[in-house]
Amino acid sequence: MKIPCVGFCLESGKGLKMKEKLKRKWFPGIFDFINFKPRNPRLLKYVFYPPGMRLGFKMLAGMFKAANLPLINRVHPWVSNEKNRLFIIPVQETLELGESVTVPYQLVETFIERSSYRVIIDFCACRKAGECKKYSSDLGCIIMGEDARRAPTTWAHPASKEEAREHVQKGIKAGLPVFAGKPRVDNYIFGVPDMGRMFSVCFCCECCCLGNTINRYLPPEKLRIQYNRLPGLEILVNQEKCTGCGTCVETCPLGLIRMVDKKPLIPDDCQGCGRCAKYCPNKAIHLKLDNPGYLESAIKNLESVIKI
Repeated sequence: MKIPCVGFCLESGKGLKMKEKLKRKWFPGIFDFINFKPRNPRLLKYVFYPPGMRLGFKMLAGMFKAANLPLINRVHPWVSNEKNRLFIIPVQETLELGESVTVPYQLVETFIERSSYRVIIDFCACRKAGECKKYSSDLGCIIMGEDARRAPTTWAHPASKEEAREHVQKGIKAGLPVFAGKPRVDNYIFGVPDMGRMFSVCFCCECCCLGNTINRYLPPEKLRIQYNRLPGLEILVNQEKCTGCGTCVETCPLGLIRMVDKKPLIPDDCQGCGRCAKYCPNKAIHLKLDNPGYLESAIKNLESVIKI
């Protein structure tokens, strides 16, 4: 029996001590509907049918919004600075690297190499729910670390280090930014207890990703800590090439870019995903990374909240 509530759930375990109860799976994730498959396949069909999934994501976004309410946002794990930390690896085609600067993919490669266990989700729930026309829904998330052993395997499969690397390369070649780190809401989505040992890698598109919606609810001071651009990454605008068309404003997933005197103003809160540069029709925006120490800094930051 599961007792639902906003944000988390405890399984009942008659005769068990609280410590033992907490060791059981205590999050009813979206993917946990697989538990009902033998009993009610019709329900399962509607849950994983795009309209049903969209409804589920709307409910999840509403829960995330509630988590940001005063007082609740002080204790809720979904918005805690100590339980959320991500770095965004920008769209590769938009990035210029300085001399002796390692390619950003190495950040993910480092954690793949260190991971004891890896699982690839067989499809991207966001793109499937949104019936994405731009990108394949086959590019699901990767979750790594000891906590990933508890992920449901009906909609996912264990992966070798080599398969995980190949999967990441598929996302990069598809032109998607890579979100790597610890988004606490993933524990809820995948039904995995948070023991601080799960590293997520997501390939988020600008049209369907749930993160585009829920991150807008985060106040700027939390957004800056929890969703990081790579240390030293610059987003540069060529004023001569820019025609003020506003494409960058339309494609920014968080709505951070605004036009001032018909020119884009990119704030410090920008995550550096590179979508604005990718879609700029005049190639007036480009990203530059010229910090040889960025990789060590990013790894140290992530290690402060994740042990895989």
